[in-house]
Amino acid sequence: LQDTGVPTDMAIDADEKAFFTIGIPQADGTFKESYTRDGAFQIMADGTLVTKDGNPVLGENGLIKVIGSDFTVRRDGPVETSEATVDKLKIRHVDNPESLRKSGANLLNATTETTDGTFSGSLVQGRIEQSNVESVREMVDMIAVLRSYEANQKMIQYQDATLDKACNEVGRVS
Repeated sequence: LQDTGVPTDMAIDADEKAFFTIGIPQADGTFKESYTRDGAFQIMADGTLVTKDGNPVLGENGLIKVIGSDFTVRRDGPVETSEATVDKLKIRHVDNPESLRKSGANLLNATTETTDGTFSGSLVQGRIEQSNVESVREMVDMIAVLRSYEANQKMIQYQDATLDKACNEVGRVS
């Protein structure tokens, strides 16, 4: 987790199978639930907590609305202002995250195989989750795979040339 100090940034800690619930607006005015680990949120002019793409972050009672950036998110999800508790962030723990399907913009959708579990982690305000990919290591691995592929390609070309010679020159009677 990287400390940003931005109150709208949030991260899920100690539960790698948990996701923030995001509402994707539908034509009929309802919201379709999608999920993300990207907690770099923003506040719209009307106080709605949204993703970078403008999709609202959902709480257990609907949209999360706060006025200004003076709010606190407790470790178990309640969003509080100085006056009252606004709502509780809707965190979904998925027992089988491999069943989720990518839908673009850092969002995942549940499938019929997706099963729920119990959220056992905590939320951390003012931090965001960094990628778990080491780009330099991945580049080295990709180069190694490319070189193996090229070596195998050369071996097939040599075998093809040998077979070509065997079929077209060795079997020829002069």
